Amino acid sequence: PWCWVGKRNMEQALQEMPEMDVEIHWLPFFLDRKLPEDGKPVEEYYVGNYGDPKAGERMMPGLIQAGRKCGIDFETYYVNMARYRPTIRSHRLIHLAKRQNKQDEMVEELFHMYYEEGKHLNSIEHLTEAASTVGLEGDIAAYLKSDQDEKEVFEEADKALQYAEGVPTFLFTKPGTDLHHSFSGGQPPIACRKVFKAFSGRG
Repeated sequence: PWCWVGKRNMEQALQEMPEMDVEIHWLPFFLDRKLPEDGKPVEEYYVGNYGDPKAGERMMPGLIQAGRKCGIDFETYYVNMARYRPTIRSHRLIHLAKRQNKQDEMVEELFHMYYEEGKHLNSIEHLTEAASTVGLEGDIAAYLKSDQDEKEVFEEADKALQYAEGVPTFLFTKPGTDLHHSFSGGQPPIACRKVFKAFSGRG
């Protein structure tokens, strides 16, 4: 969920600095590659990853407040989420959307359908609906039923581990230079603005 908060905050920073010419690329990151097809109960997942079945419950108040500040409703469905499921199909869909220059729109729709509509990131039906909303071309259902791009997505995820130990992680680079900066977490817009100003020579 903090990935979506971070995305919205970065977008606000860009709106406040319209002179910035920024290109955004999304990289896959898997919190748990070994989730079974039907997922696992949320509390079991938290025990396995954090040793605490109530880890998510303690995180929720801060997350809900952060979501409200940037127009996200985490209360309607996400607060009552019962199972975590694999996400490889949604990552493959984002990979496909990139080839059609609709990656950012696809990511936003997936966040919305999962956190605000309570749909599944591994459901072919739900993902096909999301792709239709964004306007992706091709037989999306057939694509999702196959394993097309799966190897490439996992390879990208392995490369992303060079930069990120968790999500969200934002890696800022300036083309043609050695300038780069990264930070993790759903940082406020001011954190992004500082980086943009430094890269533009205004900081």
